[in-house]
Amino acid sequence: MSKLRPFGKKIVAVTRRLEGDEMLWRYGPRRNRLRRLDSPPFDHPATRAAAEAAGTLPG
Repeated sequence: MSKLRPFGKKIVAVTRRLEGDEMLWRYGPRRNRLRRLDSPPFDHPATRAAAEAAGTLPG
């Protein structure tokens, strides 16, 4: 686990760690879980629209 201290403050720390394919991080009372993507999530409307506009949507 690593600790980042924004603005050099000792009372607030961001902690993060890898757990399998997920990055778990905490900033104060907030806890977040990020997952690794191996391809864009085309099931999301904004991602699909961007891929269609760019002509990169897989067929």
